[in-house]
Amino acid sequence: MIALIKLAVLLAIKALWFPSPTLPVDGSERVSQHLLTDTPQPPVSSRPAVSKEYRDDLGTTR
Repeated sequence: MIALIKLAVLLAIKALWFPSPTLPVDGSERVSQHLLTDTPQPPVSSRPAVSKEYRDDLGTTR
């Protein structure tokens, strides 16, 4: 009996907090393009670009 209650609670938690994964619109096309191209693509930076003038103002040389 307790095992059934635990199972029901776990299934409820899974349904509430872990919905099914969503796929991007062109997900399979992007994956196949990435895997089948000969030239490597540069990684996409998550950091915003900082201009040289701004870096000079800050005194950093990254």
